[in-house]
Amino acid sequence: MIEALEVAPLFGEAGAERDRVDTALRELASTIGVLLISGPPELIPCDEATRARLLAVFGLDDAEQRKLWRTSYAPENTAVYRGWSPRGGDVTVDIYDLGPDVAHRDAPGGDDPLLDPTPLPPSELLPGWQELVGNYYRAMERVGAALMRSLARGLGLSEMFFDPAFESGISTLRLMHYQLPPDAAAPAVRPSTSIPGS
Repeated sequence: MIEALEVAPLFGEAGAERDRVDTALRELASTIGVLLISGPPELIPCDEATRARLLAVFGLDDAEQRKLWRTSYAPENTAVYRGWSPRGGDVTVDIYDLGPDVAHRDAPGGDDPLLDPTPLPPSELLPGWQELVGNYYRAMERVGAALMRSLARGLGLSEMFFDPAFESGISTLRLMHYQLPPDAAAPAVRPSTSIPGS
């Protein structure tokens, strides 16, 4: 069972509501560490329309998809770490890894594969998609910062303790497209029971 946690209070002022979410997050993180978070759509844009627009990249034709593949799948391409890993064999998911360059023009570059530029589909094939991905990446950075500050408070540290470790970071935004077998059931999700009064 996947726990679900509403994290809107993490974006507000200190108080009882934020303290309850801090406690719940600390408790959930001390178990298997997998949870489903939700929050205000202006901060966590995960509505159905946004997801559909982000995942539209998986509808590109095969030739256009191949241009985004990592070099380990398409030797003619240059992307080593960023890019597309196509499904195949026992793997039933397409994975598309995007780096900070989709959101920040001043993202670090260099010889490190972790700093690879992200191969992107042409704008004319998916109008507005690159802008949407950049906005989504920045939104996930804000969510990540709020979660790390909550965890810091839960550990009794200054809430900004982890901030320097993520400054000008090289986080990966991973888009995934699963193809479940016809008889597969979706995982069960239940609201967290860890937040009293929620």
